[in-house]
Amino acid sequence: MAVRFILSLLIIPSLILALYWWIRGRKVLPVTALAMALFVAAVVLPSALVNYFLFREFINSYIFSVTDAFGLPSNLAAAASVVLVPLALIVLGLVLSLRKNRRTIGLAILIPTLSLYYVLLWYGTRNDLVTADGSPLRCYTINADGVRFFERAQVDPRTGESCIWVNEENIRYVSAIDARLRSGEPTRRVDPNVDPNFVFFAPGTHQAAPLVWYVETTSAYEFFDAPGVHPTTGRELLPVTPAVVESWLARRRADEVAAEDARRVETERQRLAAENEVRRRAETLRAERERQQLEEQRRQELARERQQQAAREAEERQLALERELEAAERDRLQRIVQIVRPNSGDVRVYLVSRLSASASADSAAADVALRNELQAAMEGIGSISGLATEFVSEGYFAAIWSGDLSFLQTSRLFSQVPEMWLIEASERCAANAVSAALRRCDIGATLQRYSEDGLVGTHEAHAVGAGVTDAEAIRQASSQLARRIRQIADERSTQ
Repeated sequence: MAVRFILSLLIIPSLILALYWWIRGRKVLPVTALAMALFVAAVVLPSALVNYFLFREFINSYIFSVTDAFGLPSNLAAAASVVLVPLALIVLGLVLSLRKNRRTIGLAILIPTLSLYYVLLWYGTRNDLVTADGSPLRCYTINADGVRFFERAQVDPRTGESCIWVNEENIRYVSAIDARLRSGEPTRRVDPNVDPNFVFFAPGTHQAAPLVWYVETTSAYEFFDAPGVHPTTGRELLPVTPAVVESWLARRRADEVAAEDARRVETERQRLAAENEVRRRAETLRAERERQQLEEQRRQELARERQQQAAREAEERQLALERELEAAERDRLQRIVQIVRPNSGDVRVYLVSRLSASASADSAAADVALRNELQAAMEGIGSISGLATEFVSEGYFAAIWSGDLSFLQTSRLFSQVPEMWLIEASERCAANAVSAALRRCDIGATLQRYSEDGLVGTHEAHAVGAGVTDAEAIRQASSQLARRIRQIADERSTQ
């Protein structure tokens, strides 16, 4: 292709020169000129155009390799192609020139240009692992010191391992391992049993690219996230292999089976222990219920005893209270007997008087006057001197007057006197109608006679007294009323 391109470059100027001569009138046969023109149009010109475009693609491959290495946009590469392709044609023409000085100039331009191209290509891809189209640039090996990269396929002189080319499948894995080792972080243990999504090898690779390193002990594997040495024993950590993973999985399955057996044994032991605990609790609960029942029985017995004791104490208190009441009643009856017992003489009637509640403001004077007059009038029949006030204030008079005869039944009064007379009197004083200088007082009385059989008779009496004062009028009326009552008593004694 290159030879054809060079020949086309030599023929094109010749044809152009022949056409020029023909046009200038040189002696060139018309048939020759026409043949030359047809040859140019049919063969030389298409070949030249094809070679031009092939050359442009050839130059563009160099241009785009540099722009891809530096990450420049494709439009910038196209612009550079427009400028550099003609320049490359010129340089190529100089290099292929028959003149020595032109060839020297062409080589002087071509050699530094090619050197600059490779320097730029190296500088742009010095940190790259693959090209933009995915072609590998470096191969690698992994050891405790880190990831080592090589420009060509070879053996790592430190470890003796053959390097592996970096490609689209393992580039992420290699980059991650390289960054992990360059970070300087200490090697950490990893536990595949903890993470259910744990992976041992880099995904998306055709060969086993380990992500984990290990050291084997007598009973287990210890895994780490980077190459190095074991932090305790100093043994070198080896990259995992499919055989190591299979061995670890077999051990884990055996451990799981043993753990499952141990779990079943432990479950059975716990079940038996739970049954024993249930029986023990049931026995404890039964004993506790029996104890509570016994305590409840004792509490009920104690409660019954306390109730009985309280009942006995209440009964004793009731008896004591009844005895106190009985004693008080005896004292009361004794006191009543002392109240109603006549002082001396052969008394036939025990007589007590009181003024009604409707008495006027002179009731005290009327009460005293009536008592005095009754005592004087009834001398020899009955005496109540000094005792009527207490008899009335104790309520005995009102009780008997209202029909309560219990006093008469308990006082043993009728063992000493045949009858008891109660007189309820009322008085009213006003100005005398005959003489305004005199006062007039009316005293009315109701007399009830009682024997041991109860009420035996009722008598009404009335008296009027006149005097300068109410006291004098009351005294006169009381004297008249007392004589009337004495008259009733005398009439009663003659029957």
